[in-house]
Formats: sequence, C-alpha cells, structure tokens
Amino acid sequence: MQLKFVMAATGAIMLLYLVAHMVGNLKIFLGAEAIDTYAAWLREVGEPALPYGTVLWLVRVVLAVSVVAHIVSATILARRARRAARCATPTARP
Repeated sequence: MQLKFVMAATGAIMLLYLVAHMVGNLKIFLGAEAIDTYAAWLREVGEPALPYGTVLWLVRVVLAVSVVAHIVSATILARRARRAARCATPTARP
C-alpha cells in the first residue's frame, strides 16, 4: 500500500512540474523580454530569505528524487504483480 502512495505522490509532483514548466515555456509567445524576466525570476525567487538559485535547485532535487522513487516503486509493484499472477495460475497436472 505504501508503494502505491509513493507512486501517486510522485506522479502528482511530476504532473505539477509538467504544468508549471509548460506555463513557463508558453511565455516565449509573449516575447523575449517576458521569457528573460521569467528566467531571472526562477533564479531570484525566495530571496533574500534564501540564497540566489536555491529554490530552483530544490525543485530540481525534488523532481529527480520523485522520478527515481516513481520508477523504483513501479518496478517493485510490477514484479509483485507478475509473481502473484504466476502463483494464481493453476498448473495442469497429468
């Protein structure tokens, strides 16, 4: 049950990142100044409480950990399901 929660939570994190990344990339249609301002904001967000670029690195680390946790959980769950399916299949006895 915990692995399914990990899959759901990491999937939600990756989906939120995907939407945020898409919205940020859509700023290209507003012009060069808009995308440059957005890029600068990504590095400056959290200042002065946090050093320059810290939030951006935190997002990168959380995303990387989420991807790895998602893949590991999926692999473990898939192996369990395959093993359970083999055990549940009746074998023919001569």
